[in-house]
Formats: sequence, structure tokens, C-alpha cells
Amino acid sequence: MNRINEEILNINKVICRNIDRFDATDRGLLSQNILSQLRNFVEHISLKAYSKGQDIENSYKNIEKANAYVKSRGNLKFLNKFHKLLQITSSHYTLNEENSERPEPN
Repeated sequence: MNRINEEILNINKVICRNIDRFDATDRGLLSQNILSQLRNFVEHISLKAYSKGQDIENSYKNIEKANAYVKSRGNLKFLNKFHKLLQITSSHYTLNEENSERPEPN
């Protein structure tokens, strides 16, 4: 299995573990973890699309190229839009728990 596939599966496991541990008392922490991992997940899916399934280096430079690639492809623009939304809520810096969770509707 190539490195990109392995990384996608690893990120998926982390997201699933966080969802499995969901508890209202840890909602902020779990939201923080999931958002961070979800951004990584989308970036690696883009990297896989960019590499056409081939094994390429998992580097910032390649992820930038992959993001540009999915932005230019009509059938993949949804990944670009999703990534942009994740960038608004989640950077590669540590998030504040309160800013990670969506407020409950009144």
C-alpha cells in the first residue's frame, strides 16, 4: 500500500476514534481534534487525486500543488470548497476548544 493511502487510513482511524469517544463533556476537545484531522484528510484526498493514485512524497509543496489541482478540476471543486471551509475553522495551529465546536441552536 502506498504512503498516501496509509496516511488517509491513519487519519480516518483518528477521526473515527474521536467520534467513538464522543461525550458532551468533551465536545469542544473532540470537535477540535476532528476538525484538525478532517483538514488533513481532505488535503490527503486531494494529494491522492493529484498523484492519480501514484505514491508521491507527502510534502507541503505537493499538498499545495494538489490543492491547486482540485481547484482547477470541475469534478473535484467540491474538495476545494470543503477545504476552504475547513481553513476558516481549522488552521494547522492549535485551536481553542470553544472555537472548535458549533453552538447549539436555540
